Amino acid sequence: MHPMKLPSQLDRSARRQVVRAASARRLVITKDLATEIDADLNWYALTTHPQKEYTLAHILRSLGVETFVPTQTRWRATNRHTKARRHKEEMAFAVVPRYVFAGFPGTPPWFHLSQIPLVTGVVGDKEQALRLNRFRFIEFAAAYANGALRAPVEQRHMRSREEFGVGDQVTIVSGAFRDHVVPVTQIDGDMGTVLLSLFGTEREIDLPLEYLSNAA
Repeated sequence: MHPMKLPSQLDRSARRQVVRAASARRLVITKDLATEIDADLNWYALTTHPQKEYTLAHILRSLGVETFVPTQTRWRATNRHTKARRHKEEMAFAVVPRYVFAGFPGTPPWFHLSQIPLVTGVVGDKEQALRLNRFRFIEFAAAYANGALRAPVEQRHMRSREEFGVGDQVTIVSGAFRDHVVPVTQIDGDMGTVLLSLFGTEREIDLPLEYLSNAA
């Protein structure tokens, strides 16, 4: 753990790297999301502006501070004007919006942290910042040991924000059986099996996942 640098000590190249690498809310999932929590550090919960969790975490790491942002991923279309599955990428979203967990070997340099515009506060009472219970924090972070709670890979073939799982009710949005609401019995790759009632009998049919939309 290196001593924390002042924001002004970042050289011009490092500042450009911060701007390029950090994202506001959605970050394409990468291996560097994987986080090992150092149990020897004192951990605090810093607050930031909405959708700036990853930006602040990247800035703090550039200053020599260990950070942790609990993350879950979702498959989202790169073209926000379509809900179809085309060009979907796995994006990272902060599980606890507006919070970044930061670890320090001793007393945090509160004055220097306050000079970072994206740091809006720290969890605590009026007199003192709250140092997180190490055991409980490590237990909480263990769920994200591989970097994130990953969205099921089959969701990349589904319509954005209308994902579903086996057992869910879905609406058929394309094809000959359009507008039927049916249960999903199986998902295999980019195909889903649904139970369709026709003429008083039930039969299973296979449809592309992009033909289905969560009916909830």
